[in-house]
Amino acid sequence: MPMEVEDQNKVAAFFSPLLVFITCFIAVVFSINQIIDMAKPKANADEVKNEQLYYAPVNTLMQSSSPINYKQYNATVSASFSNQPTLQAKFNIDPQVEKLPPNEQNDLIRLKIMELKIDQLQNQISHISSTQSESLIFKSWFWFYSLIIWAGSIVGGEILTFHTKKLIYKCWGNS
Repeated sequence: MPMEVEDQNKVAAFFSPLLVFITCFIAVVFSINQIIDMAKPKANADEVKNEQLYYAPVNTLMQSSSPINYKQYNATVSASFSNQPTLQAKFNIDPQVEKLPPNEQNDLIRLKIMELKIDQLQNQISHISSTQSESLIFKSWFWFYSLIIWAGSIVGGEILTFHTKKLIYKCWGNS
C-alpha cells in the first residue's frame, strides 16, 4: 500500500507543475491577445453592419464569376440604391452601355464596382485615421493584462528553471 501512495505522489509531483506551466502559458498568450485587441481602432458596429447591408448587392456582383450585363446590374444594384441619391449618382452607368457587347458591359460595370469599393475603402481609412484613440498606457485593462503577463512569465520561468536544473543534476550530476 505505501508503494501506491509513493507512485501517486510522483505522478502528482510531475503533473502539478506541468499544469501550472500550461496555465501560465495560456494566461500569457491570452493577455497578449487582449492587449493587441485593445490597441486596434474600434469601428462603430452599427456603421459596419449598415455598410455591409448597404453594399451587399455590389459585393454579390463583384464576387460573381459570370459576366455581368447591364440588365443584371440594373435589377440588383441600381434598384438597391434607389433611396440613396448620392450613391446612385456615383454608381450611375449610362443606359447606352446595354448596346455594347457583353464583355465590354462586364468590364465597364466591374470597373464601376471597383471604383465604388475603392471609394468605400478610402472612406474607411480616413475615418480610422481621423478618430483619436486613447493611448494604451491610460487603459486600466492594459495594466491588468501586463501584470498577468509578468506574473505568468515569472512563474513559468521558475518552473522551467527548477525542472531543467533537476534534469541536469539527474543526468550529469552523478558523474
